[in-house]
Amino acid sequence: MSDVPDPVAKDPSTKESIVRILQAHGRATVGDLAEKCAVSDAAMRQHLDQLEADGLVTRTSGEATNSRGRPPTHWALATSATERLHAHFPRAFPDRHSDLAAELLESIRESLGEDALTTVIEHRAQRQIDAYRRAMNSVGPSPSSKAGRGKSSLRRVVEVLADERDAEGYRAEAVDNGDGSFTLIEHHCAIDAAAGSCGALCEAELKIFRRVLDKETDHKVDIRRVEHLMAGGTCCRYEIRPR
Repeated sequence: MSDVPDPVAKDPSTKESIVRILQAHGRATVGDLAEKCAVSDAAMRQHLDQLEADGLVTRTSGEATNSRGRPPTHWALATSATERLHAHFPRAFPDRHSDLAAELLESIRESLGEDALTTVIEHRAQRQIDAYRRAMNSVGPSPSSKAGRGKSSLRRVVEVLADERDAEGYRAEAVDNGDGSFTLIEHHCAIDAAAGSCGALCEAELKIFRRVLDKETDHKVDIRRVEHLMAGGTCCRYEIRPR
């Protein structure tokens, strides 16, 4: 028998077929999977070995079919790998969280009115403000900060804010412009579907930043959005300058 790998084993569509079969049936043997995917048993073992190495599938021994036979090995999706399975096989694990968020906002507007939607957005904004302030308080001012009364330097606040936004999925970074001002850049919109259907979310974020920056530093701050993803920009860019 040739040691050359079956070229089908490198076809990612076959791996997706394996995932879909295990998703529907719970578990299956090599022979079952090979038959359903129309590949050889050897090729199927290669696929399964690769998926197992990635932590996406697990093997278990089933019950013996007779007293002399070895119990057949069954394969199943790894229960601890849900997020990685979603990332590797998005078509097999479609994610409609963003669509749901947009639909819920529209449903609130249609069923309860614009005032109710505004209340929901303001409530969310306050939760974000509280979370950002907790993060800043837990970090504390930088050792070189001259800010008093428990306040942090503007640099420190912008850096912590950028870290929090980055953790939320906005691919955020803080840039020191060298003249006392800073730029907060968000390379990705983590709520693009919801923001696309409700512009008030974007306006709320600008207000959130202003309230956090004013509260956590010793001086008032001017902040303005100079580039906007929702308006066709390559990022959301905020200029932050002390008054």
